[in-house]
Amino acid sequence: MSTGAGLCGTIEDYAKFCQMVLNGGTFNHQRIIGRKTLEMMQRNAVGDMRGEIGFGLAWDVFRPQYMHNTILSEGTMRWGGMFSTDYIIDPQEDLIVLFYTNIYPNTTGKNPKVLLHNLVYQALK
Repeated sequence: MSTGAGLCGTIEDYAKFCQMVLNGGTFNHQRIIGRKTLEMMQRNAVGDMRGEIGFGLAWDVFRPQYMHNTILSEGTMRWGGMFSTDYIIDPQEDLIVLFYTNIYPNTTGKNPKVLLHNLVYQALK
C-alpha cells in the first residue's frame, strides 16, 4: 500500500481518460472536467520542488527548463506506475501514448519509458 498508488484500470480506461484530457475535458461529447479545472491541473503546482520537471494536480508537467533532456513537447503531461506503465498526453502533437508493462524492478539499466518516448517522437512526420 502507498498513499501515491492504488489507482487501477485497463489500458482502455486510461486511453479514454487521456483522450478526455486531450479533448480539453470532454469525452463522447460530454463534459467530464471543466475547462478551467483542467487548466489548473496542467499548471506546475510544486514550484521547483521536483527540479526541472514540474507537477500538476495529476501528472508531470514538462517545464521549459527540462526540455533539453527530453524529446517530448513542452506542456506534455505524463505519469506512470511502479511496474513501468506510462502515459503521455501531448497537446502540441495531438498525441496520446500508453505503455503498459509489468516490469519491477527494472534491472536492465535502461529506462523503457524514455526509449518508447524517443521511438514514438522520432516516428512523427
